[in-house]
Amino acid sequence: MIDKITQTFIKDYAEFMNGSGCGVLIQKKYVEQVDMPDVDDPGAMALGSFFEYHLSGALPKSGIIPQAVLMKNGDPTAEYRKAIESASLIKAMLQSYSLEIIQSGVKISDGKFEGTIDLIVEYTGSFQLEFENVVWNPADRFIIDLKYSGLVSETTPRYNKHGWQWSEAQKEYHGVQAKHYHYIGRLPFYFLVTQSNQKEGEKPRILFFYVPISQQEIDAHVSMASKYFDDFKRRSKLGFEPRPDYNRCSKCIWRNNCQEKHIWPHPVVVSLSSTE
Repeated sequence: MIDKITQTFIKDYAEFMNGSGCGVLIQKKYVEQVDMPDVDDPGAMALGSFFEYHLSGALPKSGIIPQAVLMKNGDPTAEYRKAIESASLIKAMLQSYSLEIIQSGVKISDGKFEGTIDLIVEYTGSFQLEFENVVWNPADRFIIDLKYSGLVSETTPRYNKHGWQWSEAQKEYHGVQAKHYHYIGRLPFYFLVTQSNQKEGEKPRILFFYVPISQQEIDAHVSMASKYFDDFKRRSKLGFEPRPDYNRCSKCIWRNNCQEKHIWPHPVVVSLSSTE
């Protein structure tokens, strides 16, 4: 069973507590700590790890160097060629801003809180650099979390928590990571989001976000996470209830060996009576 609180745990446990998450995930991932099973299509996660490795040299949690998916002629597929080009573009951006990577893929702990930070960078310029609402002074350091995403378009639905238009759902979801890493790293926090689904040959959209975080927000984050962790430890003695749902089960990485999964949608009762 885990003994540290990560930002991923907080997100997963929040969904379990509000009824939208399944206990199988909590049991497998955080109690039994089962290795992530192989899946037929690693998709965005594998591509993101590949992008980050080519940008900073950081390895994924497996410790295995990410490899490109190759075509029959031995060349990387278009998706992986784009990832290599985008990684080079971001490296050029960091260099242009005089940002030196001090650490990459570094695990940091503070008490019972833990996280793996993509980049800690230092501004090595000789003069103060001013943007519209942000100022960097020489020797300033901050955290950058890298995202390689197909959801940077302005047409991405605002209810999609993984999008980047900063709807309330997105603030809540991404805010957990921002507050968590700011707390354990004691440094300002930025997201650097690079588009992954542009056409080959086109430059990706790049979004760079600074997330100011107050002490009040940190205190609330620590309090909430601690309550989740206490509840997790209590429930872990009995096990976590499965909450099978066809749409959730179809995307679950543990579905192949799950006895509780829904293979087909179950009928849902809809009442035509007025609720007003």
